[in-house]
Amino acid sequence: MDRIAAAATGYHGGPRRGTGRRTAAGGRHVPPIDSRTLDAAHHAATRNRLIGEATMSEDRADEWLARWAARASQEGRERDAAYWDAAFEWIVGQQS
Repeated sequence: MDRIAAAATGYHGGPRRGTGRRTAAGGRHVPPIDSRTLDAAHHAATRNRLIGEATMSEDRADEWLARWAARASQEGRERDAAYWDAAFEWIVGQQS
């Protein structure tokens, strides 16, 4: 690999050695994100998708997300990224 390709990819031929810690630009340590914060971010993103892509009002999106939460709880779904993708698809599917 030539020097330009190595510089562009960040690969310089040797094994990568690090601290195992996540870092942001500038080398700052990034603390792990707790599950509640991540879940809140997924919720907000799904709500925004419903408002933007499914052209729902904010109130209607909130109502449908509450319906989804009740249904998903009854089904015992785990609240992960797939949960929020399924929420969007289910809610949009209920609109047709």
